[in-house]
Amino acid sequence: MRQSRTTPGLSPFAAAAAALILAGSASAHDTYLLPENFTSPAPVAISLTSAEKFPTLGYGIKKARVAKVRVDGPDAAASLKPLAETATALKLSLKAKKPGTYVASVELPAHDIDLTPDQVAEYFAEIDAPPSLRAAYDALPEPRHWKESYTKYAKTVVCVASCTPPVVLARPMGLKVEFVAVAESLGTDKPKFRLLNAGAPLRDAAVAVFRHDGARTVQHTDQDGAVALPPGLTGPVLLSAVIIAAPKNAGARFTSDFATLTFDAAVVSAP
Repeated sequence: MRQSRTTPGLSPFAAAAAALILAGSASAHDTYLLPENFTSPAPVAISLTSAEKFPTLGYGIKKARVAKVRVDGPDAAASLKPLAETATALKLSLKAKKPGTYVASVELPAHDIDLTPDQVAEYFAEIDAPPSLRAAYDALPEPRHWKESYTKYAKTVVCVASCTPPVVLARPMGLKVEFVAVAESLGTDKPKFRLLNAGAPLRDAAVAVFRHDGARTVQHTDQDGAVALPPGLTGPVLLSAVIIAAPKNAGARFTSDFATLTFDAAVVSAP
């Protein structure tokens, strides 16, 4: 584990901020894409939701909050379009003319939030905030308030009509933070996923793995930025991670990037 050092001449706040770049486990509210069926004829109905328990629908995302959508798969002309806002989800439709395995993604742009000290305590509990993050917050000058700007990146894997080898899942989509499959592990009994930050593997990052029954485990990425799925997974799976960075200057905002990926375990694992 890397140890932080206090740089001579820096204030306690500046020293903590300079030392802190971390990844935390998923919060109690995850924003993810949830297909109505992970295998279905086109168009594929997909919900974008922010929920407390996977795989349920919680709170709907406004269409205006969506900055970018992307689709990768056998049909280069495949599209993903937001359709309708509901109380529990933003409804999207993936259209593709060729059968096979597709990856769809949604990017939500930076959004500012301000939290009171009581809300910060609850937030830290939700994300399992490590001592380094708590120290950066404690170093803020009084009266202490949490100011954050967060972005969210959600991906899902669907099969249009039929599944093909999910090699598309190993290709980055150009998101700032995203999960990609380790190609050589696909179709084995130990599929792995790599967490990328600005295109580079992120080591020692906490990744939450949610099963279809809502059970959650947390792993840390290895030297190659990867985690292996727990054995015996079936049905829908959610991977989730958040990367939080402290501001470099007093008065600036903390920044966080949330990444999620949903898929059916059968698509990536050996039968």
